[in-house]
Amino acid sequence: AIVQPVQLSSNGSVFALWSNCGLVTWGIPYFGGLSSEIQDRLRSGEVRLQQVQRSQRAFCAVFEDGTAMAWGEATSGGDSSKVQSKLKDVLSV
Repeated sequence: AIVQPVQLSSNGSVFALWSNCGLVTWGIPYFGGLSSEIQDRLRSGEVRLQQVQRSQRAFCAVFEDGTAMAWGEATSGGDSSKVQSKLKDVLSV
C-alpha cells in the first residue's frame, strides 16, 4: 500500500496529524481533539483517509471510499450525524 506523506492541520485549539492510513489528534476535545470515531474506522482497515480539512473548531475527514465524517464543535460543522447517510461520493471539502 502506498502511504501518503504525513500532513498537519490545526484550528488553533487542536492539531491533527494524518496520512491516508492514520490520524492522531490532540488539544481541546470539544473542538476536535477527540477523534475516536474516525480512528475506529481507520483501525478497522475498511477505509483509508484521503483528506482532512478544518474549520475554526471542527474537522472533516474524507475517506478513499467517498464517505466523509466530521468531528468537533457542532456549531462549527463538527456534527455530520444528521446528513451522514448523504455523505457518499464525496471528492473533497
